[in-house]
Amino acid sequence: MSHDHNFNKMSESKIVTIDDTIEVDAELMSAWLNNMGDIEMSPKLLFDLQTLLRYYGDMLAPNSNVNISYPVEGGCPSASKDNNKVMIPLEMLEQGRVDDTIASVIHEIHHILYSPNEKDIVINLFGKFKAILQSLSTEHLGRKLSVWDVIQMDSVVTASHIISGKSNNIYFPFVQEAFQAFFFLMNVFEDVRIDEKQPKNLKKYRYKMEQGCLKIYLEKLQEDGADKSLMGKLFSALYHYKDLHKSNQFEDCEVSRNFILKCEEGLDYQDAVTKLFASDLQEFCGALWEKNQEQSDSSGESSIDEFLHDLRAGENEDNSLGAKEDSDLEISTLDCSKVDMDILGQDSSVSEFAKKELEVEFSAKVSKYSDEKDANHKYSSEKTLSQDAWAEIQAFKQIKHIKCSEVVECSEGFPVEYDTVIFDTYA
Repeated sequence: MSHDHNFNKMSESKIVTIDDTIEVDAELMSAWLNNMGDIEMSPKLLFDLQTLLRYYGDMLAPNSNVNISYPVEGGCPSASKDNNKVMIPLEMLEQGRVDDTIASVIHEIHHILYSPNEKDIVINLFGKFKAILQSLSTEHLGRKLSVWDVIQMDSVVTASHIISGKSNNIYFPFVQEAFQAFFFLMNVFEDVRIDEKQPKNLKKYRYKMEQGCLKIYLEKLQEDGADKSLMGKLFSALYHYKDLHKSNQFEDCEVSRNFILKCEEGLDYQDAVTKLFASDLQEFCGALWEKNQEQSDSSGESSIDEFLHDLRAGENEDNSLGAKEDSDLEISTLDCSKVDMDILGQDSSVSEFAKKELEVEFSAKVSKYSDEKDANHKYSSEKTLSQDAWAEIQAFKQIKHIKCSEVVECSEGFPVEYDTVIFDTYA
């Protein structure tokens, strides 16, 4: 069997193999392996890791048949609630972060156990998303219209389109990116809610990962100063509500940590959280609209085009799938041209770091709610394990442990029972 020990990216396919030279951080896993001391990256370590994670999966979700494995060539998102599947993230293993990998998989198992599916999230948020876009004013064909009306002039966009990731609307890429901000927001509070459901003996993995991440975030915040981006604020909210780093902006607000933890379902807090972040979401969507308008070419639409758009706008809107038509977010109309673009965090290392960390487990949703071309791009950027490395890891399944006992009479006159373990590698 090939021992091509590289954990480097191979060509553009993002296929990775195993690098036994990287420094491994597996302090907590080592304790599970009876404190074996220094651990090296190897197929055996990755097999042990997969075995441990499957054990945790069976223990945490005994009736769910959660499949936990390494993503191999042709890969897939890191987690799928619909398919009861969790992929062991290779990004962290490339850096030797074995304990953090365990924390990540335990977290994903809890999403499968306790979180609503993505379809229900879209349906619940769609009315709020629409209300935000209706509150944004923009110049279009010489008239002041809401961003929502401009989008609907091209063709009707509904919750169904966001769920399927397909629409011929020319503004649909904006719709997808803007809606992702709502997903990010809800994912922050869902993380707070479900992480507290972890068994006490497993929380050590999460605590270690959180402290390491928080340290880097605070260092970047110290270097760059105050961050005005939405992603930075979401990251700050995550650590405030996890009770790890207090933030003044959330200290006395209506949404408390206890309120989030007492919510029985992952949809129960979404009205209150959307209202809390309504002005931030409004500014973010407004800035994103301006950015997209600046990057797009002049439409050059004629009066005939405008007439056809007006006809389309007069069509009945189809929210479908029971999407709510609310909501009372207590926000005033905002002119997109007057929005502070800093909320996008384009030049902020703090925002970039926060977004990257928040995207680690979010990759499944990002891939799912995107058009086919965009989905293919995101799938191609997924890190997947090479077939050879995968086969090398799974080969350890073939090793049979046979325990043999024998009683031997010693010279002292009393019997001694010896246990021998035979490793049958040809089974």
